[in-house]
Amino acid sequence: MWVRYRSSAGRWVLLVTVLGSGLVALDATVVNVALPAIGQGFGAGLMGLQWIVNAYSGRTPSMLMS
Repeated sequence: MWVRYRSSAGRWVLLVTVLGSGLVALDATVVNVALPAIGQGFGAGLMGLQWIVNAYSGRTPSMLMS
């Protein structure tokens, strides 16, 4: 299915795509800022923190795509 960006539907597709990727970037930033508190709260080491970032960063885009 091809969507032309000159049509109204095409502009909506583009807007939703840009906003969705912006939300993913914002969420990843929030998780990275909160990582020290998350690590202290759960008593997680470096490997645990890496799993938290990977799990959250992988889940968010997949939820937006579905």
